[in-house]
Amino acid sequence: MNDVGVTNDEVFRAIRDMVATGDYCDLRYERAEGPELEQPTRRPDGTIDQQEIMRWWNHRPERVQVIRGTKAYLAAFDRGLLEALPALEPAPVEAVDDAEQAMGLQLPSLLRRLYLEVANGGFGPDDGIMGVYGGAIGEVGNLVETNLSLLDDPGYRDEVPDGLMWFHDWGCAIASLIDCNTPDGRIWHWDPNVENNEQTLKPRTMSLSDWFTHWIDRRLEVGLPL
Repeated sequence: MNDVGVTNDEVFRAIRDMVATGDYCDLRYERAEGPELEQPTRRPDGTIDQQEIMRWWNHRPERVQVIRGTKAYLAAFDRGLLEALPALEPAPVEAVDDAEQAMGLQLPSLLRRLYLEVANGGFGPDDGIMGVYGGAIGEVGNLVETNLSLLDDPGYRDEVPDGLMWFHDWGCAIASLIDCNTPDGRIWHWDPNVENNEQTLKPRTMSLSDWFTHWIDRRLEVGLPL
């Protein structure tokens, strides 16, 4: 895909297919090659020998994290060593409606459709975007819990305009936000780690559809296009 003339329907279908094939986020694990060690057994009294635990721990095959699209990822894929991701389920319409009501926001049509027809979060950059009630969570909780808790932080509340919704954590307090006041869901970037008096919150020149397209093409890193 590319971001020239890509429609919401095309982005929706691409993400739907990624979820259907179980390849819907960037962080995967490569299953260790070699025989699995038999785990320590319990004694009749229910205890486990500590030396047996250490032996198993020190000699167990280790899982390695790989990132979608890298040489390590493709090599693991070719050898059939990528651990399967869990199947994702769409969100009930009641969960999406309740989330919008709780936050006082209307989700952009693309995001709402993805929640209702594809998955309740968990797809997208890193380990995926947050879902609504019952869905994937971020560092604080689900989409609703995260945004309501942020409103209790004066430093965030006073700087972020009404209608902006935090929907993806990048770690280190960096996040991507959607402007729910705009039909196409314009993207904003939040980074409190900036230096030289740069702004913590900045608008990006992309819509939610553009943001997802950059991610699908592996051209999105920490919320910014490569």
